[in-house]
Amino acid sequence: MNKKTVSCPIVKDKFTDMVTKVFDYTVMNEVSTELYTDIEVPKQFSLGLIIGPSGSGKSQLLSEFGKEEVLSWDDNNAIVSHFSSPEDAIDRLGAVGLNTIPSWVKPYRILSNGEKFRADLARRLKSNAVIDEFTSVIDRNVAKAAAASVAKYIRKNDLSNVVFASCHSDIVEWLEPDWVFNTLDGSLSVGRSLRRPEIKIELYEGNWKHWEIFKKFHYLDAKINKASTCYLAFWNDALVGFTSVLAMPSGTLRQITITFNSKYQQMVEQHGLVNVGTILFLVPTQMVVFNQTINLYTKVCSRIGCLRRLA
Repeated sequence: MNKKTVSCPIVKDKFTDMVTKVFDYTVMNEVSTELYTDIEVPKQFSLGLIIGPSGSGKSQLLSEFGKEEVLSWDDNNAIVSHFSSPEDAIDRLGAVGLNTIPSWVKPYRILSNGEKFRADLARRLKSNAVIDEFTSVIDRNVAKAAAASVAKYIRKNDLSNVVFASCHSDIVEWLEPDWVFNTLDGSLSVGRSLRRPEIKIELYEGNWKHWEIFKKFHYLDAKINKASTCYLAFWNDALVGFTSVLAMPSGTLRQITITFNSKYQQMVEQHGLVNVGTILFLVPTQMVVFNQTINLYTKVCSRIGCLRRLA
């Protein structure tokens, strides 16, 4: 590992003179900074991560591993049409947490910034890819979910030498990289020493009105019976799932509805709760049909009051 000095001249004018005078700052003729270079990482790995604050040389160091792919999107075609096959699109978009079919059929230009980031990421996932500003523009819970899903996709498909750069250290334990280099202090950690944290899902009683929040994530445009018993699933204070069940006098179940916020579905299913759909099926049915006591949050918490205003 070495360091190199990068310098840039400063052109002075009346604007620089004014602001520096106001803040009593002395302007030099050039600005210089030292950046890390030639870090010694394993020659073969699945994924590596460069982390550090803005301006610390992450992008410069990342460029030593390759050039980030420049993507082209057709303004009229759906994003799902930009992959090698429909199956490839489903696999890749699911891997980055972009799981909603309505988003798949939209053109790239009308997606949100977070959706655009995930669509770009889905197309860039390949061996020897370099990806800058990883998870910088998305919510931190979504970032963790995306990191976990992407890592699973990379290892499942035997991709190699994929390098990410990010200013956020909260994704490290979710991404589980083979090596991490920190541009703040020049430290290099080799080996998957961090384990993904345990996921704890909390269930709270809700009501049929909360279906309005989740029906857009369901694969069917179904309505639920107002007499249904409903539960809401939370992870890290984020609303991630909804389930409802309608018990008949005969003891049979007439309707069971389970759906997830697509941003979190992949992450939840691959950690701790191997199939969270099964959990959200069994818990309400045991409560409703068998009247069985389960370790379940059934109190109405303050978050439910906030959600009622949305329903």
